[in-house]
Amino acid sequence: MAAATDAIARRLSWWMYPGAGLGAVGVFFLLPDDGTGQAVVYLLVALSSAAALAAGAHIHLPPGRRLAWHMLSAGMLLTAGALGVATYYIVNGTTEPNPSLGDFLYLASYPFFFVGIWKLVQRLGSVQSRLAALDAAILTTAFATVQWVFVMVPLTGKGYGNFELAILLAYPVMDLLLVAPLARSVVTAAWRNQSYRLLLGAVVLLLLGDEIYAFTSSTYNLGSWLNGVYLLSYIAFGASALTPSMKELTLSEVEIQPRLGWPRIVTLGAALLAAPAILVIQTARDETVEAYVIAVGGAVASLLVLARAVLLVRAMDSLRVDEREARRLAEAAQLQLAEQNAQLKELDALKDEFVGLVSHELRTPLTSISGYVELLDDPETGPLNGDQREFLAIIDRNAGRLRTLVDDLLFVARLEAGRLDLRLADVDLAELVSHAVDSARPRAARRGVALRVDATRPAVVRGDADRLAQLLDNLVSNALKFTLRDGSVEARLDLQDGHARIRVADSGIGIAEDELGHLFERFYRASTAINQQVPGTGLGLYICKAIAEAHGGSIEVESEVDGGTTFQVELPLARGS
Repeated sequence: MAAATDAIARRLSWWMYPGAGLGAVGVFFLLPDDGTGQAVVYLLVALSSAAALAAGAHIHLPPGRRLAWHMLSAGMLLTAGALGVATYYIVNGTTEPNPSLGDFLYLASYPFFFVGIWKLVQRLGSVQSRLAALDAAILTTAFATVQWVFVMVPLTGKGYGNFELAILLAYPVMDLLLVAPLARSVVTAAWRNQSYRLLLGAVVLLLLGDEIYAFTSSTYNLGSWLNGVYLLSYIAFGASALTPSMKELTLSEVEIQPRLGWPRIVTLGAALLAAPAILVIQTARDETVEAYVIAVGGAVASLLVLARAVLLVRAMDSLRVDEREARRLAEAAQLQLAEQNAQLKELDALKDEFVGLVSHELRTPLTSISGYVELLDDPETGPLNGDQREFLAIIDRNAGRLRTLVDDLLFVARLEAGRLDLRLADVDLAELVSHAVDSARPRAARRGVALRVDATRPAVVRGDADRLAQLLDNLVSNALKFTLRDGSVEARLDLQDGHARIRVADSGIGIAEDELGHLFERFYRASTAINQQVPGTGLGLYICKAIAEAHGGSIEVESEVDGGTTFQVELPLARGS
């Protein structure tokens, strides 16, 4: 809630500036024409724009990235200086000379605007950069040609003095300084950035005002609607720096695509058609055709397009070379990967073969050990004292543990080889659950664990009785192994939706939540079991899952540390059950 409130507050605080600026524009046109009030409002808007440009840079950017915005702020300060000169003459009731110091200050602002915009859009040292620079050059050439024919040439024929004419011609010349970086920024992919759109709009309005001023300078006055265009430009400059998106505005990091998309084709096409369009317009107006200007402008634009095409072809050739090299490397990597996979499969097969061989070899001596323990414990062999019988019991118990481990290893080896054979028949799970619990009762009694069973309703499934019994024995044995003295273990069988559900729950040491996903992996042991030094191999649950899934069922687990564990096995009932 607090974050949302802060976001709304930031948005409202940013909108305050353009809102106040638009209000100032309204006040400007409500005041008397050519009066002191209009001059003061005009000056204040320009000063506020310069302040907003500097403030936005300090608010949103680190010191090393503020130069471009500081240059824009300096350009706006010079503009405000020019307006200050005009305000001085208005306040004193005198006529401002033409040209005046204000013109020089205004023209001096353009190099600062140029550097600021250029710093934002510069990209050096890449094919994409050269393509962008050529696109900008094509657009600038077209603009310069139009500017020369329709703005500068007409100015020379209006009877201005040399010095006055030079000042008037300086305005469209300075506009070219802004068009060059502006044209380069147009071909970037930064349109989604609000700050960029405001900055672009500010420059376009400034250029539009200058072009109109060049035509109407003789009839220009302070209250003219043209000043509304300039005021909107100043407000857009300031707003572009204050919007929070300006901190994401780094046009030097924006990708400039080498391909010719439709927007770029239309823009470049319009630039190329500028020269013939000028020729058609001048002919239709029965004006003197500026043949040399049109020819030079068209030729330069055509050469630039040719250079762009050459660069684009070279870029495509380079991409093809890179693509062939990448394909070669990919094929080599694929071949190496295939060889490594083959080696891994061979090693895996050797490992399974080794495990199977060792397991088979171990079963024979283990069977012999168990047999001789039985013979030694037989009364006919000879009397044994208490210690001897205890020793034999230890030997038999450990031989049994080794035999179980060997059986598990052999089972896993068969699973990995895809040789899990099931002898299917109708099996009553209620009997298997009860038998598994009854078999574990002596062990539960020795450990002081209460063992309960609830499996009274028959639940017939189609399966292998031995494998299902192995699954249940593993679950019950695990529950007892991880349950401390005075704890409890319960095995429960339910029927639901055509499935038999077996739940084995204990009140033992539990398992951490982040380890539950690994519990059914081969040789995985939970950290609680390791910390409690509970013996095991990590194969029991892997085998349980394999048996459950081989019967078309599933196994799930729920647990928490020191909160017990519950395993649930779900198996489909046999048809007709």
